[in-house]
Amino acid sequence: MEIMYSRCCGLDVHAKTVVACLCVEGKKQIRTFSTMTEDLLHLVHWLLTSGCTHVAIESTGVYWRPVFNVLVDCSGSFRTN
Repeated sequence: MEIMYSRCCGLDVHAKTVVACLCVEGKKQIRTFSTMTEDLLHLVHWLLTSGCTHVAIESTGVYWRPVFNVLVDCSGSFRTN
């Protein structure tokens, strides 16, 4: 399989938690964060310090909105569609 992005993250957003799978140069790290603002800021810090360039979000309902807002507000470097 061809690697399209060497530093990316997939987020699985739930009502009270966000599970993040960060892939850097083919190695995966999985962490779980709460959906409270302080923890979401820790998530963004982890992604930025890891050099993450792309984030994909999977969510049911509207739980993705606060996560998306924190990602966009804290970083102009993530690609959004």
